[in-house]
Amino acid sequence: MSVIVFSFPVFGNDNRDEFVRLDSKIQKVEIGKFVSFYEDPTGSLLIDDVSNPGFRNKFANSIKESLNFGFTESAIWLRFEVRNEDQSSNDWLLEIGFPVLDQIEIFAKQNEVWIKKEYGDSIPFASRDFYYRTFIYRLETSSDRTETIYLKVRSTSAMIIPLTIFKTAAFQRESYLMESYYFSIYGILGVMIIYNAFVFFAFRGWSYLLYTLNTLFSLLAFVSLNGHGFQYLWPEMLWWQNRFPFFSGCLVGISGIAFSSQFLGLRKSYPFAFRILGGFQFLLASLCIIGAFSIKNAIQNVNIVNSIAFIFVMIIAVRSFLDGNKSARFFILGWTVLILGGVLIIFRFLGLLPDNFFTRHTLEIGSMIELVLLSLALVDKYKIIQDENIRVHKELFETERQVKETLEIKVNERTAELNKSMQLIKEDLAIAKKIQINTMPTNLKKMQDLEIAVGFMII
Repeated sequence: MSVIVFSFPVFGNDNRDEFVRLDSKIQKVEIGKFVSFYEDPTGSLLIDDVSNPGFRNKFANSIKESLNFGFTESAIWLRFEVRNEDQSSNDWLLEIGFPVLDQIEIFAKQNEVWIKKEYGDSIPFASRDFYYRTFIYRLETSSDRTETIYLKVRSTSAMIIPLTIFKTAAFQRESYLMESYYFSIYGILGVMIIYNAFVFFAFRGWSYLLYTLNTLFSLLAFVSLNGHGFQYLWPEMLWWQNRFPFFSGCLVGISGIAFSSQFLGLRKSYPFAFRILGGFQFLLASLCIIGAFSIKNAIQNVNIVNSIAFIFVMIIAVRSFLDGNKSARFFILGWTVLILGGVLIIFRFLGLLPDNFFTRHTLEIGSMIELVLLSLALVDKYKIIQDENIRVHKELFETERQVKETLEIKVNERTAELNKSMQLIKEDLAIAKKIQINTMPTNLKKMQDLEIAVGFMII
């Protein structure tokens, strides 16, 4: 489920509004194109440094709706101006929509003094103003006045910073829909985990066990990446929250490779490929251990290893299918969807695809389709095995029937031969009896005076 993230931020000076206009007609606006940014390699700059009028020209204008800086150790400073033209309302919320950012500092002026609010998953969840998986900041804007907002962001994860301003009611509606979507995904995955676990315990099919583990780790990865793990499961475990998305990526890769090897029967059919995939598993396990102590560059390395391993699995699956493994067909479809999902995510980050619901949630949608197809692959595999067993039993029954028929024929033939031999013997005995009667004396009285002399000779 891991992918390599490439990012090429596009910026420049374009003809655009200098600030975000908020009025009564607006319920939601993505403000990426209104943002200027500056990359601070050392992370040492302060708000007084970047807000200095002489520093303004160092900021570059973004022309993307969603800001993405890839993996970087630099601090990213963002700047935008907002003007509330709605005379009747000051009810606006700013959402930073990437839940795994480590440190976010938001600066807004009040009475000519910069006021700082801190967010991020390096801070206990209970400190948030809104009990929500992403980061929500209430904009304090005066009517017909332009306010300048600064953000300073640092993270060991990918530096993706989607910024959206909502009316509170619009945010509540959208958050309700999104939570319904996410928990529907979690529910489907949970049902698949329970079902495949029951199948494993019923039939002891190891493919089902490995598939169950892979689905479980995928579910945990989604929960952590979407912010629900930090919200509901470990809100005070900062070290765990910072590393669990990374750990889950390792576990998804290791279990996915193990399932693929078992499903395709690589140990017997392709032992060389089996050993290569074992090497990938060893690399992922090593990176997982290293990441427990230092997460620097570990996420990128896990993404690279997973991507190469999954492409290699795809190649072996195609080879297996061409060699006559019919059960590999659904597996190939599922793996194709997984790889295409990664490609779509990369294209979205490159700006080659629009930023919409589908491209934002390609990971979940692609994984769901992949899991369904892999479930069909398991059913198809065991159906093929069952059909093969039925065919073998039919052949054995037919062979047994033919053997019995052949044996019966041979017994009958042998019996007939024996009966014929017995008849000949009976005929011979009858002839012998006639000869005996004709050659042997029949009147024993005439032989009473005969004496039999027995002589002995001693040497």
